[in-house]
Amino acid sequence: IAQYMATVAKNGLRQAAVPIVKVISRPVAKASKKDAPKAKVDKRLFFRLGSEYPWRKLSPQGVRAVIQVQTGCSLCMSDSIYRVRTVFTISTTDVGSRQEILDVSDFGEYKRQS
Repeated sequence: IAQYMATVAKNGLRQAAVPIVKVISRPVAKASKKDAPKAKVDKRLFFRLGSEYPWRKLSPQGVRAVIQVQTGCSLCMSDSIYRVRTVFTISTTDVGSRQEILDVSDFGEYKRQS
């Protein structure tokens, strides 16, 4: 037993095979002063037409002409008119022309007249 005691005293305490490294915390990045990006607002006007409605057969330019005649307002400020599944959409360049189209139009009334 004395032989084993001498070996333990000679070798001392055993250390782990993998050295333990102290974790050094990184400095926290400063918060950017920029505002978070705002969600995009969809400013298109959607014209939903029934499946048997005569305007559905028109091209986008034909729909533009009919809307100009029916509402009496010019759509020259609109960027584009295009078909999206079952509806037509109008994208306008500014808020004023979009609001003018909304104020003047009442397509429910025009459906009854046609």
